[in-house]
Amino acid sequence: MEAKPKKKEAFCVPVDNYDLLTAKASQLRALLILISGPGYENFTELSPEDQDRILWLATELSNEVHTLLK
Repeated sequence: MEAKPKKKEAFCVPVDNYDLLTAKASQLRALLILISGPGYENFTELSPEDQDRILWLATELSNEVHTLLK
């Protein structure tokens, strides 16, 4: 018996939040690209304090995106 594909649920974002949401999501994506994959080596060469600040920034951006999606 084949499993039925899950139906994607649509969600709505208020128009006022859309531009901010897409900007924050784009910023988060760009930041994560820089600290993963080929950029990971550069990230690990930073001081522990700078690594913490970058991860804190990523956390703050993801929290903002999450809040805007509510």
